[in-house]
Order: sequence, then C-alpha cells, then structure tokens
Amino acid sequence: MAEGFLAKGDGNGMESLGGKVYDTLLLNCFLQEEEETFHVENHKGDIIPPQVKYLVMKSDVDQIEPAKIEKDVAVDLRALVLAGKIHVDMFTDCKNLRILDLQHTDIEELTTSIRKLIHLRFLDVSFTKIRAFPKSIYKLYNLQTLRAIWCNLEELPQQLQDLISLRHFIIVRPSSEALQMPLEIRKLTCLRTLKFFNVGHENGRRIEELGYLEHLTGELEIRNLEHVNDQEEAARACLAKKPNIHKLVLIWSKSRGDNCLNDEQVLEGLKPNPNIKSVTIKRFCGDKFPLWIMNKSAWDAHMLDKLIELKLIDCGRCEEIPTLGHLPQLKILELVGLENFKSIGLSFYHPRGEINESTSTESGYCQSRYVKLFGALESFKLHDMPNLVEWTDKMSTNNAARVVDAFPCLKSLVISKCPNLTSAPSHGFPSLEELRISEVEKGSVLLDIISGSNLSSVRSLELHRVSDLTCLPDSLVNNECRLTSLKIMECPSLTNLVFPRDDDHASNASLVQHLERLYIIDCSKLKSIKYPREQSESQGGGLISLRDLRILNCETLADFASAMLGSSTSLGYLMVSNCPKLTSFPVDFERMPDLYYLEISHCRNLRRVIPVVRSNCLCHLTQLTLGSLAENVSFHDFCRDFESILSLRSLEDLTLAGNRDWTSLPHQLQQLTALTRLSLSYFGVRELPEWFGNFSSLRTLSLSYLQYLRCFPDAMRQLRQLNELYLNGCPDLTGRWKGWDNRIKNDLIRRDPNFPKFCHVQNVYVNGMVMFNNMHLQLHFLAIYPYIMIIILVAFSMTCRSALKARLRKEIVMMQECP
Repeated sequence: MAEGFLAKGDGNGMESLGGKVYDTLLLNCFLQEEEETFHVENHKGDIIPPQVKYLVMKSDVDQIEPAKIEKDVAVDLRALVLAGKIHVDMFTDCKNLRILDLQHTDIEELTTSIRKLIHLRFLDVSFTKIRAFPKSIYKLYNLQTLRAIWCNLEELPQQLQDLISLRHFIIVRPSSEALQMPLEIRKLTCLRTLKFFNVGHENGRRIEELGYLEHLTGELEIRNLEHVNDQEEAARACLAKKPNIHKLVLIWSKSRGDNCLNDEQVLEGLKPNPNIKSVTIKRFCGDKFPLWIMNKSAWDAHMLDKLIELKLIDCGRCEEIPTLGHLPQLKILELVGLENFKSIGLSFYHPRGEINESTSTESGYCQSRYVKLFGALESFKLHDMPNLVEWTDKMSTNNAARVVDAFPCLKSLVISKCPNLTSAPSHGFPSLEELRISEVEKGSVLLDIISGSNLSSVRSLELHRVSDLTCLPDSLVNNECRLTSLKIMECPSLTNLVFPRDDDHASNASLVQHLERLYIIDCSKLKSIKYPREQSESQGGGLISLRDLRILNCETLADFASAMLGSSTSLGYLMVSNCPKLTSFPVDFERMPDLYYLEISHCRNLRRVIPVVRSNCLCHLTQLTLGSLAENVSFHDFCRDFESILSLRSLEDLTLAGNRDWTSLPHQLQQLTALTRLSLSYFGVRELPEWFGNFSSLRTLSLSYLQYLRCFPDAMRQLRQLNELYLNGCPDLTGRWKGWDNRIKNDLIRRDPNFPKFCHVQNVYVNGMVMFNNMHLQLHFLAIYPYIMIIILVAFSMTCRSALKARLRKEIVMMQECP
C-alpha cells in the first residue's frame, strides 16, 4: 500500500485489497507465514533489481559511529528500515522514500528536514525516545500510516488535519488520557484506524469530530466522556453508523468530580452498530444502564446479538444488572467494581424471570424444547463487588416439556473481592475447567455450593484469602474431580490438609492422582499435611502426576507426611521455604529422577536437608537453594550434606545461606566447576578461597550479608566469563566506596586494592544500585584501538628503518676497509 501498488477500489478499500493480494501470494508459496512475522524469500535470483530500493540496516547501540547512507544510494531508496544507533539526519537525502521504519532506534527527535520526504507513506517511530513530532510533519501530504507505540510522546502533532491521506493513526502509550487531540480531526476523511479519541472542551476537539470519520474500523477508545453534555451531542459521534468498529471502549475520567448528572444520557447516545463484538464501559456513574445494554425491550432484544465480549468496570452507582442470558455469541463477561450491585437475580437471565410462550417469542428465544442461557459464555469474572450478597440460580419455566440450561460452555469462573457473597448457582457448570475464589469471607460456602454438582471437568482450583476455609470441603473430595492444579494462598483458618480424607474410599482418590501443581502459600495456621499410607502407590493412588510443589510461609507447619511424595516420581520443581516449625523433611530424592529445581530455605528447626543419594540420582538438577536452617547445625553437618551434592554434575545455579559463625565455605564447592550462577549469604568468611578460580563457567556471582568479607582472592582474575557481580550488605568490603555521585564512587572503586581482581567484570551492583560498569572502558578501547595499531605499525616501521640504515653503514665501512 505504501508503494502505491494498491489502487483505490470499491468501498472495501486498499486494506481489503491488500489482504486479498497477500493471501494470493501466500497461496502460491511466495510468502512464508510464521507465528508473529513473515519474511519474503526470492525463489528466482534473476528478478533481483540491479539497484537497491529496499534497505534494512541495524547498528549496535554500542557502536562508536553509526553507519551512513551515501547520497547516490539514498536517491534510489524506496523503503528504509533502521534499528539500533543511527544518525538523526541519515535519511534526509532519501527524497523518494515511501517507507521509513525507525522502530527500536536510539533516535530522540525527528528533524524538521523530514518535510523533504514528500513521497513518504509509512512512518513508524515505535519504541523510541521521541517526545514530540516536528511541526513540519504536516508537509507529508502523502503519509498514510503514522505509528508511535510505547514512545515518550508528550503531545500529538497539532496540524495533523493537514495529513489528508492519513489512513492509520496508531498511538499507544501509557497514561495517554492527558494527551490533547489535534484540532479538527474530522478533516482526515480517509482515516481507518484511530486507537483513541480524548474528548476536549474546545470546538474541534469535541466528540462530534468522530461523526465525520465514516470509515473507522477495528478498535476505538473514547475517553474523557465527562466533557460530553447530553445524548444529542453524544449521538453526533454516529457510532451506530460505523459497522466496521468491532471493539468499543467508553471511559470517563477518574478526577471528574461529582459531575455525573448526564452519564445516562451520554451513554444512551453512544449506542454502537449491531455489528459490535466487544464493549467496555469504565467509570460510568449513572444509576442505570441505557436500554441498548439492558436488553429489556423487544426493540433492543437483538441489539447485541454479535457481541462476544462485555466488560463493565467501576460503574459504582448502578444497582440493576443488564439482561444478558439470551446473547447467542457472548463468550467473555467481566463485572468489576460494581459497588451497588446487591443481587445477580433472575433478570440477569431473562427480564421477566421465567420463559413462557409469550416471552420466548417476544425476546427472541427459540420455540424448541431445549433453551440455552449464556449458551456461548466461556469466561465469567466477578470482582470487587463488596455489597453483592446473592447470585441466584437459573430461571424456571412454566412449560414442563421445556428444559432450560445455563452456562453449558463456561470454562473459567473467577469470584474475587466479594466478601458478602454467600450463594451461587448449584445447577452445576458441566464444562468448568478453572475456578478461582479470592477474598470472600464465606468462600468455603460458595465452594460447597459450586462443587456440590459434578465438577469432573475442573482442572484448576485457586483459593486465595478465603477466611473461613479450614479444610478441603467434602463435596470436592468426594467428587470424581480430576484437578491438575491446586493453589491455596493466604487462608488464615486452614489448619489441616488431607489428601484425601481418612474415611474416603480408594475410588475417590482421583483428587490427587491427577494433580500436577500444588501451591500452599501463606497459610499461617496450617499445622499438618496428611496423607494416609493406605492410599499409597501400592493401591494405585498417591500424587503420581505431581510436577510442581511449593510450600511457603506456613509458620506453624510441623508435620509433612512422607507418604505424600512417595510416588511422586515426576516431580520437577520442589520448594519449601519459611516453615520455621518444620523439623524433618522425609523425602526420598532417589525416587525423583526428573527433579530440576530444589529449594529448602528458612526452616529454622530443620537440621538435615539432603540425605545421601547415589551418584546416578538427581541427574537433571540444575538449580539448588539451601540454607537458613537450624542455628545449632554445625559446619561439619552442613558440609556432610555436600558429599551428596558433589555428584550433581548438571548443577548450574547454586544458592547457599550459612551461619555468621562459619568462617569458611564448604570445600566441596570447588568441585562444582559447571556452575554459571553462585549466590552466597550469611557466612562469616573474611576472604574468598583461592579455589574460586575453578569456576571457569561462572557468569553471575552474588555475595550477600558477608559482614566480615574484606578482600577477593587473586584467582578472581581467572573468572573471565563473569559479567555480573552483586554485593549486598558487605560493609567491610564496600564501605570504602561511598561518594556523592557515581563518578566519585567509580574513582573510589578503582583505587581499591581489590579492583584489579574484578576489573574485568562488566557490571558491579552494590546494595541494589549499579556502581560500576566496564562497558564504557571497552568502548573507549574499541575507539582508540585503530590508532593504537597505527602507532604500533609506525613504530615498528621506524625501528626497521633505523636497523636497516645501521646495517648499510656497517657494510659500507667493511667495503672501504677491504683492500
């Protein structure tokens, strides 16, 4: 399109024609499509043009001088794609340029000379540091696409209305609500893509500007709707006459004060086209939603039949929920921050609470025996609704021969921050796969109700801040539930966890047999995790599918059943941290051949961690974290565990926390030469041993709270792969490196006697801050390297010349002395 190959056709436009051309090229294998990008492969070498017209240049950001484009090349260029470090004016000579892509370059501003690129049709400055466009940009009359995604834009080009050929204006950046729209955007009659429109007070920035943009397609976000006065003014946006807008986002500002008197009228005037597929309404402060959303009249019954996604966010004053049960294509529904909602009642399913012969005809329900409510809904989220008390069951029907089914396709249900909700539908969700209950005081009651029906399809269950949860409900355990993921977090009343209960039959053990992921986090009153031995692997039970187990911050946990992991031969990730009352960790690591991550830390009463394992066990372990165990553990006992660690030849990442009374490191460490990352903390060492030079593959070294550490060994010079050094809480080592600014600190570091031992390290971080970066030294060397070579060559040639002269003089003297 930027090259002008796509002529303006019928109403479908150049974009539609380009899509057809692309599909044709793809069908003939000229293009190869990948997941996110595609590349063109020229299968015939003889069609390559003799002169370059399409050029891609990438310069390293660290490069001293970016590449340049010669004038004789620039004249013929049609497309230029740049990346990395560039000259600000390196493309100003490309006067015939159609495409200019500056994504991910270091450019901070566009020069006014860009006005010379009068043929430019595509300009992309995404992911750059550009803060504003030059005023001369309005001279680019042929520009069709202007993209600036995630830039530092502080203002939009104010003469944008002069870009009469502009079709796609794509601006995406955080906090763009404050950006002032250009005046009279209505003049851009060719515009197809407009990501957002910020309504303003002034003429030329009001919402009526959108009414003139008849060809808008895709997504449109309208913000600052508090500046719209009434329904008549809102209707001037003519959203109902824009059939190609598929996603509509309507937003009122946070800081608009108490001016909420006209919200209902404004939203009524913003009625979209029936082709709309996604609607989001945010911070609407009316008492009720307009008729086109409520769907309570026969006139609006089919208004949103093509709607796939609906989000109502922070509409704090509304008390009545729209009727949505009949929408045939609705897949995603989110109700967030509706503070005044007290009940999700029968009107949620149907306006009259039941389906009879008259209502089914009037509202468009089919006359068949089987009626679906929310027949396509796959994801339903209720969040931050503090006054919501009940969610009633599906409606009834006065026709005994008619069956009403609700939520037959629902896969994900999220209920969070609804503290007073005590009821939920008990009819069951036959397709439910993910259930999340969070910050609900009566969450266990909800869980009982929801799991009272058949939940054999549920794969993921997450319970977060469920205040009254004391154990897993019987209804969940007794169901033939095939959970693969169970997460229990911040449940303060949970005291015991049993998999399954002692009085269950073996046939009900499927709750744990399919479990792959188990997280128990921040359950302060949890005392034990029980697992009856009679349900072990001998009867085909057990956590035979478990791959990921994490137990964190359970302050009262003292009992960890060894039988629970007896059959977990597939375990790959195991983390037990901050369980101070845990005294034993009876795990047989020899039965976990797939374990690749192991962390046991901050368990103050745990004395022994890793038992002796054979050399062929834990052969896939790559990350190991140990330490902060019982204070009375001796250094000898701690080193004894390392006799088993020596066999872990695959270990790459090791984190150790010791004791300040231990004045040395485990000598077995020196044999782990494959380590790429090493973290040491809470040891009482004064200097690191010389065998640190054995870590030839080490790339990252972290030293934390080694209070007595004063110096590095000379062997640190041998760690040529080391590029990151972290020093935290090492006052005897880094206390001398204090200064008013980074320059002074860097000077102090260079004067330190330890500096020659780690000067080759690229990045040094002290207490979380970048204190030293060797990159500029490397760049300086690269900059002067050519001159050093010239000096060496000149010196060499002068030396050779002097030697040659001396040799000639000697020969002449010898010839003269000859008779």
